Amino acid sequence: MIRVKIDVSIFDPIAEKYYTDTKKFRTRNFGAARAAEIYPHLREIALDSFKGVFDKNELEFLLQILSLLRDQRFVQSVPALEAAINDNIKFVDDEFKSNETAETIISKIKDLENWKVMIFTEFLSTYLSFQKTYKGKGKVSGNTKVKFDDYIKRLL
Repeated sequence: MIRVKIDVSIFDPIAEKYYTDTKKFRTRNFGAARAAEIYPHLREIALDSFKGVFDKNELEFLLQILSLLRDQRFVQSVPALEAAINDNIKFVDDEFKSNETAETIISKIKDLENWKVMIFTEFLSTYLSFQKTYKGKGKVSGNTKVKFDDYIKRLL
């Protein structure tokens, strides 16, 4: 087994409190290491559970909603994602403005658990990060642009 060393700065009050409390874990590093070890497994379980739940158009709609949010890392709960949809539907492309589209997606989201919503929206937001330009360096992925159809195959 190859040991991977990561160094991540987290700017989140909940995470900061969690990792600085040595009553939960014996050291700050131990708690962060545990989280880093566990997350890939939780992510795979969650993404497997989304197979076939949303179609391509619904995923495009959700990407547009997430792209309108100020903080595009992930949405923390079912009610927060529902609110994001309701607050931003007026700004999405005309093809998605039907209340029926939003209602269908919201009904599917209401069946989810909060932790799955976080992972789902993190997965979609990661796609958005591939499309952004950072500090004049061009696309994050260099000359290789991540194609939407290839990225969402994981969920279809």
